[in-house]
Amino acid sequence: MNKPYFPAKDRSFWYSESSRYPLLYLAWGTRNFHRQPIPITTHQGWVVAIIEEGNPLLDTGTRLIQTSPGSLIIIPAGDKSGWQMQDDRECRFLLWMWDSALPTIPNNQKTHIKLSKKEREVCKQHHEMCRKEVFSPDSWSKLYLDGCFRLFCSIIARVSKAPQSNSEREIKAVAATNWLQENINSQQPVARLCDYLNISQSSLYRLFQKKFNMSPKNYIHITRMELGKKMLEEHNLAIKETSFSLGYKHPNDFSRAFQKHFGKTCSSFKKTPMVHANDQEAV
Repeated sequence: MNKPYFPAKDRSFWYSESSRYPLLYLAWGTRNFHRQPIPITTHQGWVVAIIEEGNPLLDTGTRLIQTSPGSLIIIPAGDKSGWQMQDDRECRFLLWMWDSALPTIPNNQKTHIKLSKKEREVCKQHHEMCRKEVFSPDSWSKLYLDGCFRLFCSIIARVSKAPQSNSEREIKAVAATNWLQENINSQQPVARLCDYLNISQSSLYRLFQKKFNMSPKNYIHITRMELGKKMLEEHNLAIKETSFSLGYKHPNDFSRAFQKHFGKTCSSFKKTPMVHANDQEAV
């Protein structure tokens, strides 16, 4: 394979002269592909580029691929491509070249993905991790960069194969409801849930208002009532056992809350034992 097409010496890049690292080449910063286009070159390894600013064109030899800020371009090893611009403006980008294939990308396929702002930030942090390591390598650098490659593969797998990730609010809402189902008997569910999600009580309140149109306390109350009804109806549990399972310290507190919520007593939801004929006393 050919070596990378190096930019001018005063541009920002790093190249590994040895084969001991999985990372072969890093580049970042600004380029002017109108004044200094990169000719179509056969790549030594797998190239991944993220466009931060500008609209450079990826030249595949047969067509030009228009990119924009947030574009992620994956070019397999052995493939050919170059870069150019239609106007005299600079672009800003991040670039990795790895010596191993990315497992989720077919060997013969260039890939163009549009990243969200959050995904771009994750990739930017990863690039910075790699830069810091190659600037001051030591005996542990190969192990560190091996880990960086595995992390990078998981990042690319998520943005290329999985559906676009849910918003942070959706993720926290799902985590909150799952936690409450598992810990509905908590004596301090709001405080413990805030600890679990690592958010303040005001943030938790906003989360529940936007997602469920109610406060966390109301949501917990309704959840407890519905679970209590299910325990009484389907499992025929004693009222005392049900109340303790739901986090009530006193059964009477549960009974009053239950009757206020459903308009019926707990006993009315319990199954009535069936009396069989052979259990009756003979007349």
